[in-house]
Amino acid sequence: MVHHLRNELSVEQITRIVQMYSRMLHNPALGNNMHLLFAKMIFGLADVVVNKDTPQGTSRLIGAIFRTCLERLEALSTVQDEIMASMERQKTNEPTVSDMILIEKARPAGGAVFAAEKPEDVLHGKPSMQIT
Repeated sequence: MVHHLRNELSVEQITRIVQMYSRMLHNPALGNNMHLLFAKMIFGLADVVVNKDTPQGTSRLIGAIFRTCLERLEALSTVQDEIMASMERQKTNEPTVSDMILIEKARPAGGAVFAAEKPEDVLHGKPSMQIT
């Protein structure tokens, strides 16, 4: 709906939508497919921001979008490092339970989905569970 109405939204509404999607982009309880949707929505609003807002407001909002993407990239890099380390420990038969407990304690409630997945499946984008 936002995509189809984006040209009719006010600058304040666009700003609130970008802030909302930015927060949801960092929610670990949501899957990567949802994160991709949120990123697409944010980038789809960038041209409307440029056309409707003042140069100062545009630079502030576009800067916030870039910071959000940079922070998400940093988070993905950290997760990939943890997954690679876990895969190496599995190859050498080292226990990995303590690392998973520390990771889960740092995550908000509902973010434990990846702990049940195999690291190889997460890296290669294979779905861990099939819904029938």
